[in-house]
Amino acid sequence: MHVRQQIINAIVPALTGLTTTGANVYSRRTYAVGITPSLNVYWTADDPDYAEAAAGPCKPLRGLEVHVEGFTKVDDEATANAIAEEVEVAMFADDTFGGLAVGTEIGTQEIGVDGDGDDAVLLIDMIFTVFYRVAEGVPHIAT
Repeated sequence: MHVRQQIINAIVPALTGLTTTGANVYSRRTYAVGITPSLNVYWTADDPDYAEAAAGPCKPLRGLEVHVEGFTKVDDEATANAIAEEVEVAMFADDTFGGLAVGTEIGTQEIGVDGDGDDAVLLIDMIFTVFYRVAEGVPHIAT
């Protein structure tokens, strides 16, 4: 299994059990209608940095863009902010995710409304960059 999937698989349990979202944590890209508050975890980019490559075999430092989306009732910005606080604390409790990564950085956080009518939810999209290394041709072993 690719290290980026191993990282996502490590993030989900790290975020499970937060006071605001409890067990409602999913590795998916779409909102589970009717389940709020909740979290979705997924990645959107994986960028190698060859300027930061470790000595041979080539092990570029890769930046995995991880989105943690929090969903709550459309008029509950206080809960969205509580979700963001709890997620940030949990993401940095072990920012190597058991040694899979070399570190994590927090990025942009954006809030908005997703959906229409009774299905509308307040969405906070929290972006983190998780840095990791794999040797070229061996994407399933973190180095």
